[in-house]
Amino acid sequence: MWAANVHNEFVFVATDDFNNNFQVLSRSNLSLIHGAQTMTGNQNIAVFPGEPLTVLMIGPSEAKNIRSKQTE
Repeated sequence: MWAANVHNEFVFVATDDFNNNFQVLSRSNLSLIHGAQTMTGNQNIAVFPGEPLTVLMIGPSEAKNIRSKQTE
């Protein structure tokens, strides 16, 4: 696991899993809500509250803004 960040009922996780390295988990039972392939290598996660909730994946050479209807 590269990084994790908790916001309200969600846990955002960056892992080295090849096909599913960004995951949104339920904070209550850690079940998978959403998963996606975003970037490879070392990563960090920043969460910015608002409508919609903004999650920024930060890697060594790029950053990706992720917004999911599941986390709005």
